Amino acid sequence: MKKKTFLSWSNGKDSAWALHALRQDPEIDLLGLFTVVNKAYGRVSMHATRADLMKRQADALDLALPIINCVDPRKVPAALAGRRWSKALLKEFPENVDPCGENGEFYTIVVGGPMFRESIPIHIGETVEREGFVFTDIIPEN
Repeated sequence: MKKKTFLSWSNGKDSAWALHALRQDPEIDLLGLFTVVNKAYGRVSMHATRADLMKRQADALDLALPIINCVDPRKVPAALAGRRWSKALLKEFPENVDPCGENGEFYTIVVGGPMFRESIPIHIGETVEREGFVFTDIIPEN
């Protein structure tokens, strides 16, 4: 009997990889995703992903193209917010930065890849600084 499972979904590359791994496990029956949305802003906590983009992710998941949507400007240049995560981008990271952001240097949103039935078209919105972090709004296309 398969283990019925829900995945805590942050919208980023780590959640996307966990989803991929769970889907490969024949002992797992993946029933769905769950996340925390800040009701006042209509966004997923920490990553600040719009709730409608998260819904689009869930609909398209039948991984992974992460986009950096939040950076700690004390660790990486603020200009990296809103950029697609790529080999070229990794070369721009300061030497002491973990390329996966494991020390809180940056956070990502995934909008395409092998876990998705189709990529989610997006455009890059406004970049703001809030509470010591730089956030770029990733907006799903209609």
